[in-house]
Amino acid sequence: PRLFKPNPLNWTPEPGLLGFVGTLNHQPNFEGIHKLCCALAKHNVQIRLELVGNGVKEGKALQKEFPFASYRGAVDDATLQGLARKWTFFLN
Repeated sequence: PRLFKPNPLNWTPEPGLLGFVGTLNHQPNFEGIHKLCCALAKHNVQIRLELVGNGVKEGKALQKEFPFASYRGAVDDATLQGLARKWTFFLN
């Protein structure tokens, strides 16, 4: 049997801060995030989006095209926990 040992984040969300963790050089992930960013930009929604994961070229391209997007790269677990604890929404 497996033991379930939850380790919840000390969640302190910042209004308007969203996060995504995934491989941005995986085309379906990139397309989905790009479409979301286009919709957010079109409606002038006041958010900040942190992108975490592999795909430096794609992450930097999103960051350049959308001023509300910030590419954080592939980070270690401790850094990810520090970022994710501030996210109001987690995109999956």
